[in-house]
Amino acid sequence: MTAPAAVPDGPWQGLFRHALTLIDDIRTLGYMPSFNYCVNLAGGFLRQLPDTSTARKSPLR
Repeated sequence: MTAPAAVPDGPWQGLFRHALTLIDDIRTLGYMPSFNYCVNLAGGFLRQLPDTSTARKSPLR
């Protein structure tokens, strides 16, 4: 799985490409990253997403 030609624009674009490269390494080299590495990668990705809340809000009564 290589990075698609058109990766969505955004501040997280670099992390997206890095994650796809990591998936390639897992498939081709049998490399398995540590759990902590995966958690840190996901945390970095989430911190770079826009700070807009899409959480469902209860209707006012």
